[in-house]
Amino acid sequence: MNIGEALKQYRTSAGLTQKEFTQNILSPAHYSKIERNLHEISANDLLELLNQNKIPYSDFFSSLDQSNINVSDEKLSNQLLFAYYDRDLDKAKEIYTQINTSNDDLLKLQAQLILNTLQSGRHKFPKNKDKIIQKIFSGNHWLKDANKISILSTFIEVLNPLDLPFFLNQIYHKYQNNLGKQTLQIQESVASFCINYLYSASQNQDIGSANKAIQLLTQLVEYPELGIDKILGYYYHCYFTNQKEQLKTIITILKKSNLSKTIDILPQ
Repeated sequence: MNIGEALKQYRTSAGLTQKEFTQNILSPAHYSKIERNLHEISANDLLELLNQNKIPYSDFFSSLDQSNINVSDEKLSNQLLFAYYDRDLDKAKEIYTQINTSNDDLLKLQAQLILNTLQSGRHKFPKNKDKIIQKIFSGNHWLKDANKISILSTFIEVLNPLDLPFFLNQIYHKYQNNLGKQTLQIQESVASFCINYLYSASQNQDIGSANKAIQLLTQLVEYPELGIDKILGYYYHCYFTNQKEQLKTIITILKKSNLSKTIDILPQ
């Protein structure tokens, strides 16, 4: 069952018309296409609909198609990420072949995204977000779950760019004054999301939304594990404020630190 089918099931079970179910959030004509899987729904509108109709997130997302990742799949996922960061296309192809036998649709989507990125460079991937949204919002509150923030970070390029400020605002309001007090795992996942968000903002020229992500990166504690994230946060600050000399200085430092692969994924 996809998101549109699940919404229809909840609506009809409550005996509501499409107009009654959506009220002022969406027009009935637009919502009708969502139920028929002809239109996607933004994350913001979806959560508003669930809240307005008093449908618990965990109940709704658990009603969607489930696919549990097993230990073997988790190991393949980690190997795939290493291949991505090493820019090892041959290794990624080998892992992709193994992942194709998995029952985890989300893992397959991750493999496709990474393989396409290594082959052709970063680009927008065909929309396929039901599984991603389901993973993020099912169970416990996603903002307290480092793994779910990491999933969101991994699939930023699959999501609609218009949805991204919604997720950033949620993370920003949760951690704007206390990120440095969180566990290392939470800080790492938030940092990963912010850096990927900033890359997306640089490609979409969405300068206005970048400042919150940069502010979050400045709040990371001074752990060695987070050092590169803080440096990249400053890089993006210089990028969006057009400080070209500072950008050159940072690039030089990264080169001398043997971090050429990091440079490859930065806008210049």
